Amino acid sequence: QTVMAHGCYLTDQELDLFRETGAALSHCPNSNISLCSGVLNVRNVLNHKVKLGLGTDVAGGYSSSMLDAMRRTLDLSKVLGIMDQDYHSLTFEEVFRLATLGGSQALSMDDQTGNFEVGKDFDALRVNVAVPDGPIDLFHNDAPKVGDCNALMLNCFFCLTGDDRNIVEVFVAGRKVIPFTKA
Repeated sequence: QTVMAHGCYLTDQELDLFRETGAALSHCPNSNISLCSGVLNVRNVLNHKVKLGLGTDVAGGYSSSMLDAMRRTLDLSKVLGIMDQDYHSLTFEEVFRLATLGGSQALSMDDQTGNFEVGKDFDALRVNVAVPDGPIDLFHNDAPKVGDCNALMLNCFFCLTGDDRNIVEVFVAGRKVIPFTKA
């Protein structure tokens, strides 16, 4: 299985070849910005039905955070929308999918992980958007409570403004690894 990074200058014909051969792309927006190496038209890649996930390529960027990769992907998509009014900027849901199921599809692991389908490994974060001294600005009495907000809104709070301080637990293949537990 081939996974190529960046892909900023792939032609439509090359994207067709990616799709036909099952090759995938790893979009590394932070690295692309840091190195001024280009902007990937993610919408075009998706339109060509090429497997696409998000990456960090920390050797060329300044962050290994998937949250940062999601934020930069949204930002660059908006920039493309400003530059070309016919371009349809990515939605939060599309970017979240690239960071989860898209990555597992790019690695040919989508039968094992990438979402919460029955039978797949339980890989997940449990977050608290209202953690004391956290990065998310919630005003007095605005802390979300169960039933007050839908899941998408809470997910947006965390993905767009949160960081590691909001992460309460991490599960990998159904095993809680943070906070650390005895094996």
